[in-house]
Amino acid sequence: MEFAPRVFVTEDKYEDVILALQARGWTRFAQASFPRFELKWARYAHIAWDNVLPTQRVNHLRNAVVFSQKDLLAKALYAFDATADTRTVDTFFPRAFVTSDTHHVELLRQWFAYCDALRILKATGVPDNDTSVVDALKLLSTFDHWLGCGDLTTTSRSAALDLLQARDPQFHAVADCNVWICKPARLSRGRGIQLLRTEAELDAFLADYAADTPWVVQKYIESPFLGFQRGRKFDVRQWVLIKSLEPLQVLWYRRCYLRFCTEKFTLNQLDAPFVHLSNYSVQKHAACIDDTDDFSMMWSSDRSKVELEKLYGRNVWESEIVPRMKSATKTTILAVAPQLQTVGRGFEWLGLDFVIDGLLQPWLLEVNVSPDVSRSTPVTAELVPLATEDAFKSKTIGCIALF
Repeated sequence: MEFAPRVFVTEDKYEDVILALQARGWTRFAQASFPRFELKWARYAHIAWDNVLPTQRVNHLRNAVVFSQKDLLAKALYAFDATADTRTVDTFFPRAFVTSDTHHVELLRQWFAYCDALRILKATGVPDNDTSVVDALKLLSTFDHWLGCGDLTTTSRSAALDLLQARDPQFHAVADCNVWICKPARLSRGRGIQLLRTEAELDAFLADYAADTPWVVQKYIESPFLGFQRGRKFDVRQWVLIKSLEPLQVLWYRRCYLRFCTEKFTLNQLDAPFVHLSNYSVQKHAACIDDTDDFSMMWSSDRSKVELEKLYGRNVWESEIVPRMKSATKTTILAVAPQLQTVGRGFEWLGLDFVIDGLLQPWLLEVNVSPDVSRSTPVTAELVPLATEDAFKSKTIGCIALF
């Protein structure tokens, strides 16, 4: 069977894909299952991999769901890290554990106890000779992972904290709480997410939920950057385009956007999605914001760059945040790449979500296959058409090479 030249199939929701291809003289075939296409742009589940011809183009790589299924991503990252010359995953990926893996559950309990001990040491108003502080130092002294701090009971509390800060790249993920986020491994758009902070809550979660379906329990970043929009948390949606696997060619979109929570950040309301989950699919259901608040659900990276320069007196977006996001993205793609397969002339548009902490360190939260490319707000209405155009150009304007 030959394909029909310059014929494409896609769903109505990919408005800018349709416009970009039709402007180039392509013809859209209305039936999405039409097999004689030159290009198919669809959700991953709608690609019939065994029927794709070598000359046909599809907007996915086989097994790309390893990126988007949270349990598979965590395992891929840690497997890659274990073989790397220098371990880096803990510098950008909050510690995550897969509940369907008994070894992971054992590690989760150990790291949960570690973070709780760290919380106690950081607590203000608790004297050094308090029983909770003494017990925390004992636990940290016997913690048998890579920290290797030795006997902390013979050192001062401040010295112990200095040592832990020097050795643990996620030291600042713990503030005055011990909050963890529980995510269904195979769901998206904030569905099913829970936050917890006590050992009793963790025990109840593992007993009630973990056996039913794969979950990931991950350390929650307790001190996000809150310098924008009166203390609201946000995440960064960053697009990349994997053009080919051999050779590995990846484009980094220069412009990205920030998605804000509609309610101000606090750790006193862990069951409040409008405080903690910045997914637009969650926040669009929030009650209307008072117009006097001058609040926007999304910002472009151009605006965040300007606002950060006002706060710091230098361009920290380009000099600090973006290079760290690029480094994390490179490691993530390298970790998953061995499991990817090019079928036909496949490619992959990914959306990576980062949260920025108070020290301007980006933390990778998840990776999206088939990220939302709707014109849901004025920000995406501007960025999506430009990014879609770049996906079809041989010489891009809005992208730079990551690999």
